[in-house]
Amino acid sequence: MRLNYRTYDLICQEMFNDDSTMFQYKALRSHQENAQLTMNIGSCEQLSGFLEQASHTTIAYDGLSIAINHSYTIVMPHPIIKGVEHMSEANKATVRRLIEEVQNRHDLAQMDAFFAPNFINHLEAADLSTEHTSVERAKITFRAMFAAFPDLHVTIQDQVAEGDKVVTHKLFQGTHHGTFMGVAPTGRQIAFAVIDILRLDNDKVVEHWAIQDRLALMQQLGMLPVPE
Repeated sequence: MRLNYRTYDLICQEMFNDDSTMFQYKALRSHQENAQLTMNIGSCEQLSGFLEQASHTTIAYDGLSIAINHSYTIVMPHPIIKGVEHMSEANKATVRRLIEEVQNRHDLAQMDAFFAPNFINHLEAADLSTEHTSVERAKITFRAMFAAFPDLHVTIQDQVAEGDKVVTHKLFQGTHHGTFMGVAPTGRQIAFAVIDILRLDNDKVVEHWAIQDRLALMQQLGMLPVPE
């Protein structure tokens, strides 16, 4: 397809604030209902593939769609901000590094690099009063776990992200070699699932929610009976 660059520039100027915005477009040839094309548009330049006839293009733009020569309509049903998509991927990578460096390498000194000073752990009681911050209390929790399960390892089962939140389905595995939750070492292998939701801001974790399979852990430690 050919493009009149003056027309192209006008369209881009109307539709985009800058080239970092990405939309999903559907081009429909109005006189051929079955002829349709769906593409991801990453920049203004890629828009040219939808436009036909350089010199005599009639354009009607209503803020939601562009009609070209009354034959093609380009609509924007699902706007996706490229920056937000990039942020989600970056946040996932940050969480993966957190899991590897802190939880798998047992390096608590790295926690300050991943958690904001105003970090909020929603697993804690809202009226919790202590001289320790939420980050310090998280360090205490992990220190106890690493002592009880020296070979503790976390495997990522699945991970999704949207906006500033990352959801990670994890499997904790280790051997019970130290006292934990009042239970003396049993030498048993344990495995329990956790689903974490982390909200990040400027590459730092600022909020945490989680669902933890504590029942499975307590059963494996012998604290509760296993149903037959």
